[in-house]
Amino acid sequence: MRRLSEYELSRKYANEEGHADHVRLIALRLFDGLRTAVEWSAAERRLLEAAGRLHDIGFERDTEDHALLSAERVVREGLAGFSAAGRDTIAGIIRLHAGPWRDALGDPLPVPAANRDRVLRLAAVLRVADGLDHGHIQDARIVSVKRTPAGLTVRVRSDGYGGNVEWAEGKADLWQAVMPLPLRLVAVPAPQGKPLFYGVVRREDGLMDAVRRILYLQYRLMRDNRDRFLEDRGPEDLHDFRVAVNRFRAALRLFRGALRKTCAPELDRRLRDFRRCLGAARDQDVWVRYLESVRAGVRGDAAGLARLASRERARYAALREAVGAVLRSEEYGSLMADTGAFLRVEIPALGGDAVYDGGFRTFAGAKLARRYRKIWRRYGKARNLSVKEAHALRGQLRRLRYWAEFAAPVFGRTGEGLVAGLKSMTGALGKAHDVDVWLEGAQAASVPRPTGLDDALRRRRRSAMRTFRRAWDDLGDPSRQKRVKRVLTAG
Repeated sequence: MRRLSEYELSRKYANEEGHADHVRLIALRLFDGLRTAVEWSAAERRLLEAAGRLHDIGFERDTEDHALLSAERVVREGLAGFSAAGRDTIAGIIRLHAGPWRDALGDPLPVPAANRDRVLRLAAVLRVADGLDHGHIQDARIVSVKRTPAGLTVRVRSDGYGGNVEWAEGKADLWQAVMPLPLRLVAVPAPQGKPLFYGVVRREDGLMDAVRRILYLQYRLMRDNRDRFLEDRGPEDLHDFRVAVNRFRAALRLFRGALRKTCAPELDRRLRDFRRCLGAARDQDVWVRYLESVRAGVRGDAAGLARLASRERARYAALREAVGAVLRSEEYGSLMADTGAFLRVEIPALGGDAVYDGGFRTFAGAKLARRYRKIWRRYGKARNLSVKEAHALRGQLRRLRYWAEFAAPVFGRTGEGLVAGLKSMTGALGKAHDVDVWLEGAQAASVPRPTGLDDALRRRRRSAMRTFRRAWDDLGDPSRQKRVKRVLTAG
């Protein structure tokens, strides 16, 4: 029976090749930085390279214990170009790349005892490399590797996802236990003033590479902010969580055609239902913050305003508890597991260019130009909008804004200017909507309101709508629309 090559084995099991290849390259960079200290050979470098390429080939079948299944598949299938001993060493490295490594040592590792030190050290490198692409968007770049008397200092820059170094530090436990040089990872700050998705999408990207990275970043932010929310780390965690959900859903809509053969429509439905519980808590959070900030500006009834703020804080606390219960539920865990499988199995299995033969820039530019033109044609000068119309327009502009954010790195200043205008409009309409919701809720509750509060709310709404109209007129200017369209649709 002919043994498969690394490339063939990777394709057979729908491996997430973008992640696997990036981890492989980082691992080799770390290996080369250690070479003089550990006295490794070219053969060991080759073993690490193969393990990096194949470390996740079990994920499509077993997301929870994919390291074990990946190792078992390597042993069972064999690898062209490697002896049985080399194959077993590769499997041992893969087995230890994820999860508690001490627990994994209890497994019958497919390597002779004499080879165990080699496996442990090479696995230590792979664990750190895997952690440095925890965001799965291939943005981590090793800036320098420097050997000092204190150990090995590795400076890493990640322009898209900020959690890579922290996760790699957590996976460096095996390194610190078996390597002769302690490891110190240093995060190099990303450049300031860049578009939000700088480091996530690139001008030369094929469509499916961009799809996978945009979606995976939002998935990772959902998971990270869920943990921060439950740990009550900061006031913005709920907001950041909700925005990540909104951006994920906006990306599913943008790439709907490319993802039609996947579970994307079902995920969108489940996320929509889940988002409803987030919305109530987030709206209440904004309301409480407004009450606390406006107290100095509302005259005549400070005691009444204080009572209202206290009552609304208690309501917000109850809503937070309800969100926390949902985030701890099995249903939410199942949603995240299915989303992870969608990103790491279904999308790679689509086959990249087989889905769409144009690049991301061409695809996104055409979508943005059509949506931009359609919204302005539908709403004209956008004057005298009803509450319902303003809310509907906000939803359409927010989706367009998210699409523009995804694509801004490939459209330069024109893309950034479009994002800025859309952000101004959605922010202003959001403030107006908040006031509408607060006034409606207060009227329905029939609870006496502090003197002057309604007037303050109406002033806030009028100011927000003035901001919206200025931004709307600016982006609706015919000459500007022509310039934007020319950039978006240029080849």
